[in-house]
Formats: sequence, C-alpha cells, structure tokens
Amino acid sequence: MFVATKGRASLRHVTVTLPRNWRTDSLTCSLLQPVNTASPAVHAHISISQPHPVFGNRPWAQQSQGCGRPGDKIRLGGDSLRGGSNESHSHTARLLLAEWAKFRWGVFEERGIPGDPLYPPQYRDPSTHRWESTVCADGPIHAPGPECDPSRVGCPVSPDHFANTHLTSSLLALPDLPSVRLFCDDPTHNKVAPTKHNSLCGTRSTWEIIQGSVDFILGRNPVSNATRGLEPAIKFVKEEGPRYVLVIEDTASMNLQRRWEYLRKAIRRVVVYDVPDRSHVGIVTFNSVAKRVAPLNFIESEFSDKRQKVGSALPRNPSTVPESHKCILCGLQEALRTIDEASQDAVGANIILVSSGAGVTTHHQMDEMIHLIESRGISVTPVIYPMTERSGSTRSSIEHGLEPLSGASGRSFTVMDEGVGNDSKVSMLVALMDALMAAVRYTGKPDLPGSPVLVHKSAYPGGIASMSTGSFALDDSLGPNARFSVYYYDLNHVGNAIQLTSPSGETLVPLQEEDGDVNMIFVNLEKAERGLWSYTVENRADSHQGLYVQVTAKRNTSAGLSVKLWTSPSDQAVNASDRSSPVILFASVTEGESPVLNARVVATLQRLGVNATGSSYEPISIELLDNGIGGKLIDR
Repeated sequence: MFVATKGRASLRHVTVTLPRNWRTDSLTCSLLQPVNTASPAVHAHISISQPHPVFGNRPWAQQSQGCGRPGDKIRLGGDSLRGGSNESHSHTARLLLAEWAKFRWGVFEERGIPGDPLYPPQYRDPSTHRWESTVCADGPIHAPGPECDPSRVGCPVSPDHFANTHLTSSLLALPDLPSVRLFCDDPTHNKVAPTKHNSLCGTRSTWEIIQGSVDFILGRNPVSNATRGLEPAIKFVKEEGPRYVLVIEDTASMNLQRRWEYLRKAIRRVVVYDVPDRSHVGIVTFNSVAKRVAPLNFIESEFSDKRQKVGSALPRNPSTVPESHKCILCGLQEALRTIDEASQDAVGANIILVSSGAGVTTHHQMDEMIHLIESRGISVTPVIYPMTERSGSTRSSIEHGLEPLSGASGRSFTVMDEGVGNDSKVSMLVALMDALMAAVRYTGKPDLPGSPVLVHKSAYPGGIASMSTGSFALDDSLGPNARFSVYYYDLNHVGNAIQLTSPSGETLVPLQEEDGDVNMIFVNLEKAERGLWSYTVENRADSHQGLYVQVTAKRNTSAGLSVKLWTSPSDQAVNASDRSSPVILFASVTEGESPVLNARVVATLQRLGVNATGSSYEPISIELLDNGIGGKLIDR
C-alpha cells in the first residue's frame, strides 16, 4: 500500500478477531503471546469465509454505492492465506490491496470481463480503429499463444507473467502480474476503454479518485520518507459474546398513556426471549441524571435466571422529571462506566438508546457524545420511542436529532406514537418489541448461530369475531425449535382455540403458555418440522385493537439462507422532491456465500406520521428485481 499510494499511506494497526471456539493455548497454535478476550468488530473490514462460487478463494469487495463511496465488505477464502512461499503471499497481498482500494476509496475494476457485453475484454479503439485489450496499463500487454477473435466477448486477456515485467500498473486491472504495484494515474489512464471504473467514475483515473478521498484530500497524509517502520502492529483477540447496554429515557413524557408500561414489557421480551446466549446485558435509565438499574450481567443460556432479573429491572413507574430536562449524555456516560466496570475494554460494545429524541441537547453535548462513541469504539443504535407527529405538522418525521450518534451504520429504529386518548394501541407495543429485537440482531452479528430471527409476523384487526389464519415456513438455517406467539391488548381478546398444522399435514392443538408481563400467549415448537406450517387463531379483539402473530427462532448456522436489506447512506435529511439524489434500496439473498438467483424480494415501506385524517399512511410494496437494472455496481 505504501508503494501504491506513492508514500502516503500504510496500515498502522490491524486487529484480528479469532473465533470463540479456537484453542489458542494448544501446542499447534503458533501465537507467541496470550490472546486477550474482546468483543468482535461489529462491522469487520475483511472477513475470512468459505470459497465464493465465482471468485473462489480470491478476495472480493462488494460495492453498492457510487464512485468515491466506500464499499460494503471484503471477503476472502481461508485457503488464500495458506500459501507456502513468499511469491504466493505477495500475490495474495496484491489481490487484497486491489479489493481494499475498491472498498476504501470507491474505485472499480479496470479490466474487461470475458463474456460480458457491458465490460468486454476487447474493444475497438475509436482513434486507431484497432482492437485493444480492455485494461488500464502503463505499457503494451503481451499475451502468449494464438490470438482469438477480439470481436467475441468471450475472448480473454491472459498476460504472460514473464513477458510483461515492464508493466507497473494497474492493480485494478493486472494484480496477478508480480511487477504491477501501482494504480493508473492521469498520464497512464486509459479513458476510452469500456471498464467499470470509466463507466462509473466518468473516465477519471483511479489515482484521481483516491486523492479526492477523505484520506488524502486537502493534503492529508502527505508523502513520507518511510523512516518509520511500515510493518503494521497486529493484535490478536478472541471473540466473546456481544455486550448490550439498554439506555432508557425515564422522564414524565413516558407517563402518558401506556408508554412506560409498554416499554417495560418490550424490554422484558427482548431480554428474556431474544438476546443471544452468552451475551452480557445491562440497563441504564436517564432523566436529568443517569442511574444504573442493572449492571452488565452474563446471560449464559436461554434458561439463565439472569434473563428474568435483568428483564424486570425497570422501575414500575417513570419519573416526574420533565422531558426538557433530560440528559442523554449522562445516560451514555453511565453506560460506559457500566461497561468499564465489567470488562477490560469498551471496544465493540453496543448501546441501544431508547428515547423520544434529542430534545434540548446542545451542540456541545452532541459533539461530546460523538467523541465518546468514536474514541471508545462503541456503537449506538437509537430507538425513537415514541415518535409523535400530528396531522398537518410540517416537521419532518425523521428529525429526532439523534442521527449523528448512529455513526457509520446510520441505523436507527422508529416507533410511531399510537396513543388514543389515555390509552395506547397494542400495535405500538409490538412495534417497539420489533425495533428492540432488530437493534439486538443487527448490532451484533446477525448471521451467527443463536442470533434471533423473526420468521413471520402478521396483524389481524379486531371488531369481527373470526378465526385468523396464516402460514409460515421453517428451513434448515434455523435452529430445531421455534416459538409461535400471539400478542394481545387484553387476554380475553384471544379465544381458546389455537391450531397449528405441520408441513406433513398433522393437525396440532398444542399446549399454550402465557406471559402476561409481555402480553403474549405462545407455543414452543420443539424439534419443529421443516417446511410450510399453517395456523388458526380465534380472534375476539375489539375494533380499536387487534391480534399480532409472530414466529421467531434462532439461527442454526452461519450458512443457510440470509436476506439483507439496506439503503444508500445519506449525509443529510432526505428531500423527497430532489430526484437527483434518491434513496436507493438494496437487498441481497444468499445461501452461505452463494447468491440466490431469481428470488422474489418485496420491500414494504411505511411512511412515518399520520395523514390529514389522522390515520397512518398505507404501506407501499416495492418489488426488487434481480435483472441488473439499477444494480450495475454489484451485479458482477
């Protein structure tokens, strides 16, 4: 990297997180120093995985943003690190550097792809009318063997390693050549070649894009004479279970309607039922000051009595301190003290902040919180509860003021206020439970075995005595057990009859259990059959409420089916009328490391707030198509 960036950058520190089940004290382990335990990085830059079906063990970067924007992740197969010679290690280093450039600086491939009509391996030069190789290089390329028809998109470019020692660029075109160590700059850049980089970066050179990144813009990281050592300090740590501190706003605003009651129930649900085994969980409340109501407790298993203890730690009634006096900074500081007293390092810890918004938080306080988050290496996920908006309001429903705290992930969750008079709809309780479960799932490693998975959910309105029916599917990516749950406003809203039909057609009238502390009737499906299940629930809810059915399970393996949905990042509030910078929806469907083709993916968008009649907006369903349209960054 130091050579490729012309003396301006090199890796200084690298942290390698080893799996929890690795025996680092065995005689076969070559580590010379003891390995300290620390939480794993939530969003690792590089992950070691099984071979990819297309790239094999070679490293590859996923990029869902545009030119000059960071990528999503880097993966490489473990066998690529097992090379037995300096030459093989040097080859892997060049391949990894090329993918790091894509991931870090938002540059793209500068070589044609055999069989690709969009980025063909050969093109006809518009000035000479001769067929040329689609590459960016600082000299002519010599390929061995007979030439194939260059007009065919399947004609590959295979440079000879020994006949091209005069080439030094580009790493994004020819990283397999031992002599290539540089990126193409303005003098060597090929602007007319139909490469992905030219297409997405407007024919600007790779080096021009890199120089404009946050690492180098305005003279940052100037040229060094390499008097210091260039070898990075490598630190090995061993992963432990995730650490969560729930930081809860406890002000008089939570005394309205059933807000505090619902908050207590939702906290209990997520701690007792959803937090993965071997996690550490603590709870802090705040108003004008902060208070630790539960220190960091180790939740060893689903049967641990600590789940009940921590899940019931919130006081029965909220404080009378006005919302205008709340100190979010105090809550964050107390959460860090809670973590510090229970572990060696706060790095990797997760704070889930439940609050109605920033309120009167000053710019100084916000800056201090951001500094704490960044300097201590923690993640903060805001859960806005409740988000209040009245009909006719011109205030944007996303302006809760806590966006800066979520940092690079940009992740936050919103629960709309669904109060009616002095009461609240049970739908608000279920929405809060869903938000907390999602915050737990996505602040950890969502694909790790034992992480919670919401398999199915469905809402059934009340007002008409009926049998509510539905179906859900279980597959091998889930653990052997599942939980079928019905959430209610009043216990009498659920009739006696709950019937399940297994995939093999067996009709079950299972034993029902109740947890009134979370308004839930549930059925534990032990060693549940894989396939499509159906259910029938007797619905006696009144017209103002309803029943909510959910099926949850735990992941069985990091392989199996995985569905992820995310949006393009935005540095500012979304302007719906500005069509030049739309919010982009992305989704990936994979089985292990393999992409699933032709999957039908439907994203449901819910506009926050209420319309002119005071009702919630109708959700909008958008089908995401796997046809390459609009997805040219990551479809290859």
